[in-house]
Amino acid sequence: MKRWIIWTGIGTVIVAIVAHLITPIIIPIIIMNIVMNKVPPNVLMRATKTTPEVRTVVMPSADLVYSLATYDVSQEPVLFSAVVPSDSYWSMALYQENTRNFFVINDSQVKSNPVKILITKAGTQATAIPDAENVQVVMSPANKGLLLIRHLLTSDDKFLDLIKIQRQASLTPVSRLRTSDLLPECEDLLLTDAYNNTEYGFSINYPKSWIVKSPSDKNVFVATSPAKSKTIIISVRDEDSISTAINAILGESITNIKIASEKEVKLEDGTMATQAVLEFKAKDGHMEDSLASGIQKNGKYIVVMLNSVNMDTCDEVQFSKILQTFKLTK
Repeated sequence: MKRWIIWTGIGTVIVAIVAHLITPIIIPIIIMNIVMNKVPPNVLMRATKTTPEVRTVVMPSADLVYSLATYDVSQEPVLFSAVVPSDSYWSMALYQENTRNFFVINDSQVKSNPVKILITKAGTQATAIPDAENVQVVMSPANKGLLLIRHLLTSDDKFLDLIKIQRQASLTPVSRLRTSDLLPECEDLLLTDAYNNTEYGFSINYPKSWIVKSPSDKNVFVATSPAKSKTIIISVRDEDSISTAINAILGESITNIKIASEKEVKLEDGTMATQAVLEFKAKDGHMEDSLASGIQKNGKYIVVMLNSVNMDTCDEVQFSKILQTFKLTK
C-alpha cells in the first residue's frame, strides 16, 4: 500500500514537472496558430483604440494603437513599407510561429522615412529588388510569421492623424512591386463573371477568382477575395440618401461608421451614382475601410460596397473597374 502511494506521488510530480516545462512552449504556438489562421497572409489589419472590450493583441497597452499582419515568404519575399511619425514612438517587430521575437526596429533606429524592409526566407539571396535604395533585408527563420506595428497615441486629439499615418503602411509580395519606385503593382482583375438581378433590373461584373457567398435577405449579392481580405456587397434599400443606406447596411452589425466623403460620378453607361468613402469598426475591433456607390432607381438605393481590412490605391482602382461594369437592365 505504501509503495503504491509512493509511486503515485512520484508520477504526479513527474507529470507536473513535464507540464510546467511544456506549457510555456505549447501554449504560445497554439495561440499563434489561431491568430495566423484568422488573419489572411500579407495583409495589414489596422486596430482602433484599445479598450477593455477591444483587444487586438494579448496584453495590449491602452496608449498604443496596433497594426497586425501574418506574413508568408514561402513563395517570394515581401516588402514592408511604412511612414514613421516624427513626434511619437513607433516600432515594428517580427515574430516566429512560436511567438519568439527575432527582429524589431523603432523610430529612433530607422535610416529612411518611409522605412522599407524586405522580409525573405533565411538562406536565400535577396535579389528580388536589386539596387533598391534604403531597403533593409531581414531573414525570416521560417516561411511564416507575425508582424506587429505599435504606434504611441500621445493624446486623443491626435488619433485621426495617427490613423492617416497607419494607413500608409503596406506589406506587398515582390511580384506586385514596380522595382523602379517600390510601389505596389495593382493586380489586373479578370472581371469575366457577371451577376444579373432580374428583380431590381441591373447587372455587374465581379472578379472571376472571388468566392460568391450566400447573401442575407437584404443583401442581394456577396463575394470575397480568395484571401478573405476584401468583400463586395450589393444591397437594395428603401432609403433617400446613400449615407442612410450605408448605415442601414452596416448598422445591423457594425459600429462607429464614419463617412469621410461623397461625390457624384458617371458610370460607363451614363448612369449617375453617388460614391462615398467610409470607415467602420469590425466586430473584432479592427478598423476597416470601405468604398461605396449608390444608384437610385424607383425610390430605392442600389448600393455596391467594397470592404477591405487595409484599403489602398489598388483597391480604389479595382473598385472603379468593377463599378464601371454596372448597368441598368430595365
